[in-house]
Amino acid sequence: MDSEDEDESGDEWSRGCPEEFYWRWRRKMAMERTRHPAETRLRGLTVPGWCWLDVRPVRDVWLAVSYIPEKVVAKPGQNVTVYCVFNDRSANASSAIWRTNIKHLIPGRQYSAINRWVSQITVLPSQNRLYDLLQCTQEWNIPYSQIYVEGAVIDITCETNGDIDAMTCSWEKDHWITLKFLSRWADVPCVEMERRESSGQVVTGETRRVACQPERQGERVKRCTIHPLRMSCYKLWLEVDSKLGPVRSRAFYVSPTDHVKSHKPSNVEGVSESSKVLRVTWEPPLLPVEGVQCQLRYHSPSTVSAHPKWTVQSPMEASWSEVRVADMCRVYVVQVRCMSTRGVGYWSDWAESVYSVPLNRRAPDNGPDFWRVFEDDPHRNITNVTLLLKHLAMEEQSYCVDGFVVQHQTSWGTIISEKIGMVSSHSFEWNQEVHTVTVEAFNSLGNSNNNIKMTLRRQFKHSIGFLCFPGHQS
Repeated sequence: MDSEDEDESGDEWSRGCPEEFYWRWRRKMAMERTRHPAETRLRGLTVPGWCWLDVRPVRDVWLAVSYIPEKVVAKPGQNVTVYCVFNDRSANASSAIWRTNIKHLIPGRQYSAINRWVSQITVLPSQNRLYDLLQCTQEWNIPYSQIYVEGAVIDITCETNGDIDAMTCSWEKDHWITLKFLSRWADVPCVEMERRESSGQVVTGETRRVACQPERQGERVKRCTIHPLRMSCYKLWLEVDSKLGPVRSRAFYVSPTDHVKSHKPSNVEGVSESSKVLRVTWEPPLLPVEGVQCQLRYHSPSTVSAHPKWTVQSPMEASWSEVRVADMCRVYVVQVRCMSTRGVGYWSDWAESVYSVPLNRRAPDNGPDFWRVFEDDPHRNITNVTLLLKHLAMEEQSYCVDGFVVQHQTSWGTIISEKIGMVSSHSFEWNQEVHTVTVEAFNSLGNSNNNIKMTLRRQFKHSIGFLCFPGHQS
């Protein structure tokens, strides 16, 4: 041992680790071009003799730090201890800043410097990831320790389409590793398959790697689809390859019929009746294995609030529903969705919005009463006429009014009709020729017969004004 090594011989690497091992490691790391060990394995953290290296040289690089172990497989809930060795003699282990998965800082109370060049940390690996990275410096592009978690619980959700011929499963994508999605099918119920495997029995079935959709840029979810699809039970799990062997997530068992998202209902119609009942009908989707229940929601559009306030009805095993409403002439927006009657799986998307229509018994009786306001434009030799329409009251709600029709009749007998909505005013230009105006109310069954007429005649005088005969019923 040279003098320099003798000066450092007082630094004991750790309890239970032979001093000669430390110096052998330091001699290799002190070289400007260091032969880095291919892999490091953890034999046992709590008993003497835990240090063991496979020092087969595989590449020549200069490493500021090294990790022991470089790779380790743990189980959920199992603590893992990792050592960071600073190969740069000017560095100090007390300056170590440990992080997990590049960006998450670890509290300083979880690690300590056991001598000048070695920092030690004990961590509990993630329970919902197959893979964790550990680093002891702030530089992101240097080596790291890799912790694989055998049996990690990863949140995988599956959805069977409405035709029940394909099932798509998804999970949050891991940015550091590529996961394989594997499945095994058995023609037994999932409860039975899980019971057999937990007792050590071999369940016959072919293991397949499931095809996955191409990833979209920025998408954080990975999706894979099983097609064609069988019934009974699938065992599903994720797996990652490592130099220590394949690492698998905890498997879960899925029956495709328990995760069905049915198609949307079709031919949705809404009719409001004179009895103030909104009746909605639809055609439910077909599920080849069980019945369907559907749910209705509705609201009346409002110009005041941009967010509708839906009224949601309880699910029902029917193709129609009736609800009491305040006004048969009010328009309602209705939507329907469906799912399995067993209450498992997913609701379908809401069907496209449909606007209700009133069920009229007859055409309107009367047109609205109205007044007129004149505004002369002498430069153009015309007059702007504004009709102020009175609210049309109905004694009984056996019909609704969809809007008004304004009829213009000239002295030559020409009639021009203009359909307008349920408005309170309407304007038009008058060329000061004799002109008769009639306003009718209309609905889906026709126009009103009892209507107000107004005749406009030009008044010959210098002041701005016009002689307008009062309206009379036609």
